[in-house]
Amino acid sequence: VEVKPNFVPDPGPRTGPAASSWTVLYIGRLSPEKGVEQLVEAWRQVGDGSLELVIVGDGPLQERLERRPASRLRFAGRLPAEEVRRQMLAARALVLPSVWYEGQPMAVLEALAAGLPVLGSDIGGVPELLAPLGREWLAAPGDVASWAAALRGLAHRERVEVASARARALYERSFSTATAARALEEVYER
Repeated sequence: VEVKPNFVPDPGPRTGPAASSWTVLYIGRLSPEKGVEQLVEAWRQVGDGSLELVIVGDGPLQERLERRPASRLRFAGRLPAEEVRRQMLAARALVLPSVWYEGQPMAVLEALAAGLPVLGSDIGGVPELLAPLGREWLAAPGDVASWAAALRGLAHRERVEVASARARALYERSFSTATAARALEEVYER
């Protein structure tokens, strides 16, 4: 048995360094297992900082979340894939607050390809996937205080710059189309 990771195409160059952006992205379904309610509550606790949280997606929690506005929080709704890629190439970080087990979410791979650091829940396959970024890029699933502390860490420019470089290197090493093709060819050769 050979295990070959998923892969995503290269989205092209970033529009600027991740650390120069003030946008934090959540991309996904707005449902309980995704931890988006806890994310929004943690965002409220962080207060009126310089960063903006943009929530991309829709789902059963959308109306309830939109009724509870917070400072520097914007709901973008469901967007076309090309627009999501464009936003990833211009953002500071992606957040993945799932309280349910995730394996290898494609949104994370797309973020890594965009050189976008990912702050994820310490559950399922996410910790192993994000290990090259460092432990500070993980928060306890469903724990609002842990997420608030981790979100505050996104304000540190140097931490974001280092993680952005590591994210892109991880993509090139493990999740690019060239890497996937090589891995498949090696399996056939064996």
